[in-house]
Amino acid sequence: MFGVAYSNQKNGFNAMLHAGYAINTENPDTNYHSGSLLHFDGAIEQILPAGPGFLTLGVEGFYFQQVTGDSGSGAVLGDFKGRTAGLGPVLGYVLPVGKQSLVFELKWLTETNTKNRLDGDYIWLKMVYKF
Repeated sequence: MFGVAYSNQKNGFNAMLHAGYAINTENPDTNYHSGSLLHFDGAIEQILPAGPGFLTLGVEGFYFQQVTGDSGSGAVLGDFKGRTAGLGPVLGYVLPVGKQSLVFELKWLTETNTKNRLDGDYIWLKMVYKF
């Protein structure tokens, strides 16, 4: 995985972009070898002072593409290359706790342009203690 990020501590603007490539191996029990995957995800957000911490408001997006086909005798549907993309809002709160931070984040990413995958929305609620 490769990523870049930009953070402006004066005005609270943040941006990030990540790219990754996953290589799958064959499942010997099913004789199914899933294809390799390429994915990109990125976000922009604004951080604002709110109470004892900071509120984060932003948008996140992703793109996922299977670049090689599935194979093996278990791949009865052929190469079955999948893809999907998504976009949606992100809301978070960062609470400083001494030199550490407690971070809450809620994401809702709606999928579009889906092929050979289940289609739906991703909803994440995350809590992280940074130390």
